[in-house]
Amino acid sequence: MPDIENRSQRRARRRRPQSKARQVLPIIGIILLALAVWIGWDVFFTESDPKDGKTTVVNIEPEKKKKKEEKVVISQRTFVILGVSESGGSKTLMGAVQVVFDPAQNRIGGLFLDPDTFVVIPGRGLQSIGDGFKEGPKALSAAISALLGVESEGYLVIDSDEFSRLQVGKDIGGIFERYSDGNVARAESKAIGEQMSLIPKERRDLYDVPVRQLEIGESLYFEPVNDELSRLVKAIWGHAPDFKDDGLRVIILNGNGTPGIGRKAADRLIGSNYRIIDVKNADSFNYATTRIMVYNQEAKKAGKKLAKDLGLGTVVDDSLAQDVTDVVILLGKDFK
Repeated sequence: MPDIENRSQRRARRRRPQSKARQVLPIIGIILLALAVWIGWDVFFTESDPKDGKTTVVNIEPEKKKKKEEKVVISQRTFVILGVSESGGSKTLMGAVQVVFDPAQNRIGGLFLDPDTFVVIPGRGLQSIGDGFKEGPKALSAAISALLGVESEGYLVIDSDEFSRLQVGKDIGGIFERYSDGNVARAESKAIGEQMSLIPKERRDLYDVPVRQLEIGESLYFEPVNDELSRLVKAIWGHAPDFKDDGLRVIILNGNGTPGIGRKAADRLIGSNYRIIDVKNADSFNYATTRIMVYNQEAKKAGKKLAKDLGLGTVVDDSLAQDVTDVVILLGKDFK
């Protein structure tokens, strides 16, 4: 019996070392595998410079999913372009055009203005755009936008050759890169010009502003024909013109020859919902009495009040069909 126990104990002792070895071997295997992975990563994802032998670790980041590109729709861009010729140091306006670039419709539209077209220059009254250029391109471009009833975001000044190419060949994209003066950033205008150059010529609709000639006092006016202008603006910009109502438009004519008398009359009307668009001489200084000539129903209703604000004047219903002004005040010798 003792001998049997001794043999059992000896077999148990022989089995113990084998069990410990079996437990240790998997751990060693895991360590070796981790070491192999680390060495392999270091070998495959490092670069060595053959010149100096230096090793650079390359960081490998998982590729990020690209965001889906959204199509950006650019709205209409409207600008005033002024064509200017220069001779002997003086500049003359050849004409102007207000253009719109409509990427959504893949088209360009615009309206040309003759230099003899009259506009209201802020602070200066009614002038031709040719004379209005002397007040500066910013003031003139604002006046043109008001005349057409379409806001513009900037202006460009180009030379006579560029303007001729624009009139004849509708070459408009290049001028946004080659203009001589303007208030549009160069980088922005270049990008706009490149896009505009891609528009085929058959998609570039440029027209003349319809005008008619009028004679008021000693001056000739070229005024837009509003019905036709509204139709063109709606066809080009897609909406009717937005004409701002700043009160009755009034032209004052000096018919008695007294220097500064027209400005004196204008001072009496300022602040009473009248817009003085021009003050100048009449065709004669021999008018005895002051007349207030009204041209539409609104002016007729305001005629008596206008005479009261001025201090005198006979209201006359004038049948001349025009839309330059609502009222013409002809100052006679009775106005002091």
